[in-house]
This record gives sequence, structure tokens and C-alpha cells, in this order.
Amino acid sequence: MKKIIATSLVIMIVLSVYGLDPFQTQTGGNCILATNYWAVYGSPSDLYGIEHNGLSVQLYQGTSSYATATDPGDLHLYLYDSSSSGMAGILEYSMDTEKIRNHRIFSYTVSTKLSELTKMGGKISVEKENESSYPDNTYWLTFTGGITGRGLPYLDYVIFVDNGLLWKSGSSSTSDFLDVMLGTRFTFDKFKFGLEAGTRDGMDILYGGLSTEIDLSDSFQARAGVSVNTKTTWDIFDWLIGGGFDLKAGNMIFSIGVGANLNNNISEGKLNMKLMLSGMFTGLW
Repeated sequence: MKKIIATSLVIMIVLSVYGLDPFQTQTGGNCILATNYWAVYGSPSDLYGIEHNGLSVQLYQGTSSYATATDPGDLHLYLYDSSSSGMAGILEYSMDTEKIRNHRIFSYTVSTKLSELTKMGGKISVEKENESSYPDNTYWLTFTGGITGRGLPYLDYVIFVDNGLLWKSGSSSTSDFLDVMLGTRFTFDKFKFGLEAGTRDGMDILYGGLSTEIDLSDSFQARAGVSVNTKTTWDIFDWLIGGGFDLKAGNMIFSIGVGANLNNNISEGKLNMKLMLSGMFTGLW
């Protein structure tokens, strides 16, 4: 495992948090169904339970709602450690591909089981940003943590805080901090349905949404979702929709997603885009 980590660190080129992410592209901006190998985009507590080690390369591309703006893009690489030791983990290193903010992330996520009905997880991230308008790098340390529990048969609850700021080196960073999400998830053998509410962009945006996921076969999984988003002033609204699928072939998983903002009334932050595309390849062993 140490050799795999060392080799992967050499070849890693990855993610940015500007814009939505590959999973939210498929679910209309929702994250309640982001479990197992997708858990890096939801609550860290939903990582525990993965059965294999893995390596994942993911791509996100958005189209800005402004013709003169640079289209946001992310390239992701994740290294997964299975739950066989009693804890599951994800090693992440990342960057934004449009190179406007020169945003880089290095993080580690860990998740474990508290009881037969409850899981917990946390992520520590070290981030760096250097906008062209500022001569110096800004560094900060953030924490994401969550709990997943089973309240009733087939019904899970999820609560997590995202991007909580622990330390920052300066005041020039444009990154937003501290969002919260809570939701419920109905989990059946071949079908999942989730309801959630939370915040985006450092609590500047409130949202609520629903998403679904269905296993059409042992190798094909489809998902879709919709969310409504509003500023804290409650005067403008954006509707996000999205859909996608996972295709599994042996120990390989391929995924494609597409999403759209139907309104583009909120002109700043993560929702400032018209069309979102994502792709993913994961290899397991």
C-alpha cells in the first residue's frame, strides 16, 4: 500500500472546489446519495463500508453563465483504502484546471463505525490559493465531519458540516467556508431516494433538493435529482437538474453526468454556470 501511495503522489493532478462537483452534476446539486466511493462529495461518514482499495480519476467541466468569464474545470484523483482494518480512508490532492485562482488541495478522509447503526467520518484539508491580483499565496486548514445513522428500517439520516475553517494565513482568499447539510435517505436493495436541505458558498445560499438512484442491473446504476437554491434574502431562485450513470465492468467503474442551471439568477459562487459535465474512471483491487 505504501508503494501505491508513493507512486500515486508523483502522478496526482486533481480537484478544485470552485463550482459544483462530479456527483452533484448527476443529482442536481444534491449530495445525500454520495456514499461509498462517491462519499468524498458528501458526508465523510458514508465512506465506511467500501470493500476494495481503489484509484479514481475524475473530471468536471462547467460552462459559466457569463460570456466573458472563464469556464471552471476540475481534475480529480483519489486513492481509496478499504474498510477491512475497521476504518476506511481517501487520500486526495487537487487543482483547478482553469488556473485562475491556482487553487490546490491536499486532504485525507477517514471513516469508521461507531455501532451497528451509526457511522462517523472526518476530513482534514490543507489548501492553497494565489489569485493573479494578489502577489502572495494564501493557505488555510479546513475540516469536514459528519454522522450517518439508521433511524428506521431502510431509513438513514445524515448530518454533516463542510469546509469549516480552522486556520488561514491571510485575508485575500476568495474561498467560502462552513456549510451544513442534513437529510434523510431511503435505502432499499435496488433503489435509493434522498431528501436534503443545507447551505452553499459559506451559508450565502440556502437549498433543498431530492435525488434518486436505481440499480438497473448488477453493472448499471442510474441517478438523477433536482434542487432549488436561493440567496438568504429569499428574493431570487435557481433550479438545478442533473442526471448520470455508473457502468461497472469487472473491477472498473465508468461514470458520466450532465447537469444544468435552469435560471442563472444567482450570479456568484458555485451556481454561476449554465451547463455542467463530469466523467469518472475508478479501478478497484
